[in-house]
Amino acid sequence: MNEIVEMIFQWHQGAGFKQIRRSLGFDRNTVRKYIRLAQMTGVARGAPFPPEEELALRLQTVGDAYFSRTTPARALIAPHRDWIAEVIP
Repeated sequence: MNEIVEMIFQWHQGAGFKQIRRSLGFDRNTVRKYIRLAQMTGVARGAPFPPEEELALRLQTVGDAYFSRTTPARALIAPHRDWIAEVIP
């Protein structure tokens, strides 16, 4: 989580996606994803940066909703979940 907070902090301080990617070694799309999540929690350039613990909690709350959306594949697999559990130990 520290690297994600550092990524968001660098963006908050004015760094661009390429600069953050180079300094932390993340993929450009990963940087973009976490910056969007941070923006969804209210983090904005020019506004005070939230404490690390508060930011982590906000990201977890928004991230859970963001990443837990149902996909068509999951809906198709759901009726077969028990069989899959038996076949794959």
